Amino acid sequence: MKERGEKKGHRFVLKYRQRQQPSSWTIEIDARELKNVETIERPNTRHKDDTKHKKRRKWTKLEVFKKKMAGGPLYLTEEIPGGKIEGAVKITRNRLGQFHMHIPIATPWDRLPPLKPENKRKVVALDPGVRTFQTSYSPQEGVGEYATGERGFARLFNLCWRIDEIISERKDPKVKLPYLDRRDLKRQQYACMEKLRGLTNELHKKVANDLCRRFDTILLPEFKSQDMVKKNNNGRRRVIRKKTARTLLTLRHYAFRTFLASKVLLHGSELAIVTEEYTSKTCGRCGHIKDNLGGAEVYKCQKCGFKCGRDVNGARNVLLKHLRQPKSV
Repeated sequence: MKERGEKKGHRFVLKYRQRQQPSSWTIEIDARELKNVETIERPNTRHKDDTKHKKRRKWTKLEVFKKKMAGGPLYLTEEIPGGKIEGAVKITRNRLGQFHMHIPIATPWDRLPPLKPENKRKVVALDPGVRTFQTSYSPQEGVGEYATGERGFARLFNLCWRIDEIISERKDPKVKLPYLDRRDLKRQQYACMEKLRGLTNELHKKVANDLCRRFDTILLPEFKSQDMVKKNNNGRRRVIRKKTARTLLTLRHYAFRTFLASKVLLHGSELAIVTEEYTSKTCGRCGHIKDNLGGAEVYKCQKCGFKCGRDVNGARNVLLKHLRQPKSV
């Protein structure tokens, strides 16, 4: 370990953990300390004779360390695939006091489904955005849209507005609230934030699951939302409004991209990260570039009169831009 005054090496300062940091509420447990792992029926006291509720997902019961913990065994609200734990697990606690156990599940490469031949694959190109989370275009399936317009994001917007109201009430300089009221407002804020994250995770999983089941090759543009929301990006002024920037950050496009990259492996599909320069401004029929497109929702070519939805035209141009010439035999 090097001295702090030396220039070489990594410099760091040891500090105490903070309760506000989620990483401070994380413990790691070796798999050898987890005993008696078994799958059980979901405990249900209100619907003992109801066959409908008995078909719900099962739970997992396990014990930590050789002796039982002070509170007895642990109950997980989900069933562990394979019924056993082979690696070290992590137990985390979020800001609402909820505990989660993170269990690694190993999938051998030889068990993954293989890719189809190129001439039999269904291809889809995506166009990420704000008005529509993802717009798809496929020669085989046609046009598709996921989470369209403000109606598709209504619950997300309502939660964002509720969070703003709580923060304004907590930090109002004119009104000094008692400690208990401030604590309750803080818990409400954290609850809304967790709900917001849960809804976006649900959106990502449903869209990724639908894409992987229907298509074999997915073209996804490299959507750099972090650079778009910067107010000063290398001397260039931001052109999008505050509401648009917040929507971009709320949708978490990069998190969707990483989740989709792991999901395609389990379905025998492939994901290609591509570029999208001039895909929105270029006419899909004649190739004319419309420099004054702005924020128009409909693309109308000034040269040939071609008319199409802005996002649909962009998704189609993403596909046309990355088509490859067939190899000569």
